[in-house]
Amino acid sequence: MKRFTLVVLVLASSVFMLLTGCSGDDGPDSSAWQSVATNINGNTGGTNTTANAPVTLPATSSLTLVPGNGSGPFHVAMSQGSYTLPLSASVEPETGTFVYAPTGNTATLVLTGQPGGVTRTLNLVFATQTQGVYTSDSLGSGTFTL
Repeated sequence: MKRFTLVVLVLASSVFMLLTGCSGDDGPDSSAWQSVATNINGNTGGTNTTANAPVTLPATSSLTLVPGNGSGPFHVAMSQGSYTLPLSASVEPETGTFVYAPTGNTATLVLTGQPGGVTRTLNLVFATQTQGVYTSDSLGSGTFTL
């Protein structure tokens, strides 16, 4: 009888240990060593909801492009939907209108020269709200500062 009681007690203890299990990684993502990848049930649901790309550009702003091939820098002055882009000291600056379209950490900036000038598309990837990397169909690729 003592042996039977001991076996039942050991089996019951084993079952309780299995049922309690591990608490897992379901706490808030508040420690530097925790990551969203291992803690997907936090407030963000496993995605980064912080957007670095500004929703709108200031009424007057400047964008400095530094191409990786050393052909710049280029300074784009923007004011209320218009831009000025000096390309060379010996040529009149390019002027025109721009459209800025942000999405999360990226944005597209389309510069349309006037009258009937070239259209330039810049794809911006923001690392912070003022800096990042860019690619362009006509101004190379590199880093930018807003």
